[in-house]
Amino acid sequence: MLSKPLLSIVVPNYNYGAYLKELLDGINSIDSRELVEVIVVDANSSDNSFEIITSTLISSDQYLVEPDEGQADAVNKGLRLAKGEWFIFQNSDDLFDFEALEKFLRNINYYVSYDIVAYNQGFLTSVDGTFFERKISFVHSGVFFIPLFLLNIYFTNQSTFYRRSKAVSIGFNKNFKFCLDLDFTVRFFKKFNPKIYYVNEVIGFQRLHPSSKTSTIQDQCVKEARLIRKKEFSFVDYFLLFPSVVIYYSFRFLRRVFVTER
Repeated sequence: MLSKPLLSIVVPNYNYGAYLKELLDGINSIDSRELVEVIVVDANSSDNSFEIITSTLISSDQYLVEPDEGQADAVNKGLRLAKGEWFIFQNSDDLFDFEALEKFLRNINYYVSYDIVAYNQGFLTSVDGTFFERKISFVHSGVFFIPLFLLNIYFTNQSTFYRRSKAVSIGFNKNFKFCLDLDFTVRFFKKFNPKIYYVNEVIGFQRLHPSSKTSTIQDQCVKEARLIRKKEFSFVDYFLLFPSVVIYYSFRFLRRVFVTER
């Protein structure tokens, strides 16, 4: 085992034991598992999460089981413990494409001069209790402008790897219960103007189910997104939005036609 992992995966969890096991078993299945540090931060779940955590994590992983002030607080706790060169946080009810995760780890030395490695994202939807892949979303163009965050997040937590040393200096705002990832990403871009490597491949899947926050607190999403737009964006950003959209989607079309990933 490396004295310092190359990737830290922070997993906030509360009462999602069944989904958590699938995620952790999948991470354990990859060939480059020794390069990965998993940090589960559990908010005193009342289901079988603790048993799953203690029976599934390996000796080099970490976990915390204690009350928290929400998902942002949990991710911050995990990020402060993280030792990897790269950081990603994955919701305990979401999944990776584990072959793509293995590929990221095999190629990790190639990304040494980058701040972000950005993959595409897919969805998992339930049919009679079985989850199936739905359409791919957040397909990157290979170019990005900050005003585009006025429309969407683009760099989702399920599919975006950040340089850990820079991520910890940004942190997650505990005031946000839904848009903590959007707020984090906007502030990361504004502070670092990051160098991004785009991979035209899905690596993360958001699982859509009745108890997910996407299904239950959409009103909170709207309110928080409005606050972020008011706090982080200026008139100039709104003025530049239209040309940013035109350039972004032009590059996205060209990338889809001409770019083949390694």
